[in-house]
Amino acid sequence: MRRQLLVKALGFTLIELMIAIAVVAILAAIAYPSYNRFITKAARDEAKSTLQQIELLQEAWRRDNGVYADATALAAQLTALGEADKYSYTITSAGRTSYEAVATAVGTQAAREAAQFSGAGCEELTITVNLAGVTREPERCW
Repeated sequence: MRRQLLVKALGFTLIELMIAIAVVAILAAIAYPSYNRFITKAARDEAKSTLQQIELLQEAWRRDNGVYADATALAAQLTALGEADKYSYTITSAGRTSYEAVATAVGTQAAREAAQFSGAGCEELTITVNLAGVTREPERCW
């Protein structure tokens, strides 16, 4: 009789197992969207950092050449800086006194931005440098 009691005490009932599974499912349902939001913001922060590195590269180029570089002049650096699976980086309207650098979300990052931050407009981050100073748009994403 003592042996039978010992065997029963070591097992789980089906109800206990189902309650544990339900608790894990509820925690996962709460944690997964928060995790996705964190991943999206982290990739956006990485894009902002890359845009600021482009800003430094542009200033060094202007110091050496007298004008800001276009995308072809900095193609190797742009490829080295950015991960193509999250954001693509372009330099538009580069000239003697101004330029514009744009980071555009691509692939899964674009889908995450649209799904989690729809209407925020953070799929495209822009730095514009001119004689008036530096403008970062959209402001709510910086």
